Amino acid sequence: MIGLGDLGGPIGEQLAASGLATTVYDAVPAATPPAVAAGATAVGSPAEVAAASDITLICVRTAEQAAAVLRGEDSLLDGAKPGHVVGLISTELPDAVREFADLAAGHGATLVDTPAAGTGAAGVRAHTM
Repeated sequence: MIGLGDLGGPIGEQLAASGLATTVYDAVPAATPPAVAAGATAVGSPAEVAAASDITLICVRTAEQAAAVLRGEDSLLDGAKPGHVVGLISTELPDAVREFADLAAGHGATLVDTPAAGTGAAGVRAHTM
């Protein structure tokens, strides 16, 4: 799980609390303790999340942030193994999603647009989202 803000934080916490092996990263390290308390492992880069996972969820606010996760220094795609699946929870324009999907495909990964709809963090915590 990359991006532990208003929505990504509760998602990371719920994944870890459910017993799934969960590796988390946030550009603001102070965002990781709740997920770690729920059982997640915090790492120092998107590449480390991908190296520890077969599936990675990205939950960031902007296309620029998603691009940094996917192609910045120590990017998710730097650490992804062939067959890696990336779920982009962020709400992005179709052109950006297509660009990110093409970028992932060039690294042997698959990016899936997975926008979240519903009641936000409260819905995640109530298991209704």
